[in-house]
Amino acid sequence: AGMIAESYLAMKKGLLSVEEEQEIVKYLESVYGKISVPDDPEIIEIMRQDKKNKGNKILMALPQGIGNAIWDVEVNEEQVIEALSFFKSH
Repeated sequence: AGMIAESYLAMKKGLLSVEEEQEIVKYLESVYGKISVPDDPEIIEIMRQDKKNKGNKILMALPQGIGNAIWDVEVNEEQVIEALSFFKSH
């Protein structure tokens, strides 16, 4: 679920093309299937405790093209909720 949401965020931030994002999502769904995730407030709280964060900032590692990643990409709660909505509707 996290990798699909991260791929969506990377696409929205211009780090992945739409085609790359769709390829990643299709692959991950073929391997792992569809899973359920906790409600958004619970996910946000879990994310706030991640070791990658600095201060009150939510930092993520996001794909930059297939096979590459960049670290310490700041995202806000609204972006996380949007990405989770994408995952849930997919």
